[in-house]
Amino acid sequence: MHITHQMKQPISKPADAASKAAEQMSSAKKADCDSKSFVNFLPAFSTKPMIVIFLPFLFLLLAAGVFFVANHYAEKTASGFPNFQDYEINLVNEANRPQTAADFANQPIALFFGFTFCPDICPTTLTTLAAARDALQIAGVNTNSLRIVFVTVDPLRDTPEQLKRYLSLFDAYVTGLTGTPENIKAALEQFGIYFKKIDQGDGDYLYDHSAAVFLYRGDGQFKGTIVHNEPFTFIIEKLKSIL
Repeated sequence: MHITHQMKQPISKPADAASKAAEQMSSAKKADCDSKSFVNFLPAFSTKPMIVIFLPFLFLLLAAGVFFVANHYAEKTASGFPNFQDYEINLVNEANRPQTAADFANQPIALFFGFTFCPDICPTTLTTLAAARDALQIAGVNTNSLRIVFVTVDPLRDTPEQLKRYLSLFDAYVTGLTGTPENIKAALEQFGIYFKKIDQGDGDYLYDHSAAVFLYRGDGQFKGTIVHNEPFTFIIEKLKSIL
């Protein structure tokens, strides 16, 4: 009997241990399965919505940062530009009336240089400026004092009559300025405008010229520039900053 008891004891312990081990392995597998299911569940229902939610905010934050950096740089460089009233302007408008800097006193100005035979940059810029002004008006901003001024670099072809016809094509109030070749050249040099005549053959020609828009506050202080192809939202904010 004693021998029989000794034989049972070693057999019962491994069986009991194996049973417990099996239970533990089953629990571990279940936990691991649950864990994997949770991990697989998380990206589909948690990570992607978070990305979708935060992506627009990150874009807006980046856009705002770029705008403020550009605006800060423009304000730093503004100190090197004379007050608009200090320029010696002796030109005529599209109605052939004499125009000097005094005619623009106490008015914010968006000043652009180009020519009426320009195939792309000039009409695009004038259209964009007009659209930005309309957007500000729709937003409730008073833009009545804003002067959009277009100065030609091509005085031989851009007579007052030609300017009037050209500007009538745009749904915007734009002042056109022209004059004698000498007076136009003097104005362009004062503002540091690059311009170069490009012969196209058969007597036709175009101009390569500066494409930036110069912004001035009502007190004549230079505020900065709008560069070609700048984002439309930036253009709106920059126009608003001089009103």
